Amino acid sequence: MNDLISVIIPVYNAEKYIESCLNAVLGQSYENIEVIVINDGSTDNSLKIIKKLKDKRLKIIDRENRGAAYCRYQGAKIAKGKYIIFIDADDYIKPSYIKILHEQISKNKVDIVRCHFIKYKNGKTIKEKAVIDEDKIFKKANYEPFIYDLLYNSIYFNSMCKQIINADILKNISVKNYDINYGEDVLYEMQIINNSKSIMIINDYLYFYRQNENSITYTKDLKVIKQKLLSICKSHQIQLENIKNSKIKNKNKYYNFVANKFLKTLYLQYCNLIKYSKNEEKTIKEIYNLESTNELLNNLNKKIIEKNLFYKIGMKLISKKNIKTLKYYTKFIVLPLLNHHNKK
Repeated sequence: MNDLISVIIPVYNAEKYIESCLNAVLGQSYENIEVIVINDGSTDNSLKIIKKLKDKRLKIIDRENRGAAYCRYQGAKIAKGKYIIFIDADDYIKPSYIKILHEQISKNKVDIVRCHFIKYKNGKTIKEKAVIDEDKIFKKANYEPFIYDLLYNSIYFNSMCKQIINADILKNISVKNYDINYGEDVLYEMQIINNSKSIMIINDYLYFYRQNENSITYTKDLKVIKQKLLSICKSHQIQLENIKNSKIKNKNKYYNFVANKFLKTLYLQYCNLIKYSKNEEKTIKEIYNLESTNELLNNLNKKIIEKNLFYKIGMKLISKKNIKTLKYYTKFIVLPLLNHHNKK
């Protein structure tokens, strides 16, 4: 089969990597593709670099900044392919990436096929921990527990990349949470899984993820950290609402997964605030006063299930809203230990 496949790439200030990313896509062994590149208000030379590439399969959309989630959503709406693939502008893929994913999704007649990624950082490559030992298909009836465990209690589904998706599923999904700039992928992924009937996970490492120190994940910008905290609250609240309204059998189990993940993520961001802010208590109090945060904290399972002792203590203090103790614990115990570990 020679199905048309749509590749959607949101681009924001990716001048360092966008050319190698596009060359990897346009140089794929599977050639029947359309490549929809959405320049999301870049302020660097990204758009100039993109326009230099001459390929009739390349479609360029230039728009004001709205975020990656909006770009993916809009790209999926205009895509003409039978299947859709998302790629981040600073990543790249193996030459056989599209060919292998297409073969698997068309041969096995599933809605989604996911592979594994290799992290590329400082010239070194690190393989993502495999979630399976062999290729496996999961039907809707047996998503629980394995698929839902991965969705709600791991980071495996935290990325819209490293997969091929039946376009019909994406065209029937509505994404409204454009103001969420951290954790937005898992919300999109959650809807995709809810609307799919079958998922295949293959044990191939085909996608290369570059760890970009300038991304929101690793930012030191206080304003962005605050926005990130708000996004964390909104994202986890939406996940909890989804669990409540779903037909999942073991709702309490997944509710606790998300609640504990929220605590851990909140604590890690609090560590960032301690490092870069002089008024972190005020910010945390603002977060605590949010209705979504209060609901999360008030409904947490009393038993903290994280194994790491330092996270466990920090999350316990967060759940009790003990801000002053949390501040001193983080500043004088956790951060010095983290700095010592990073110097090794």
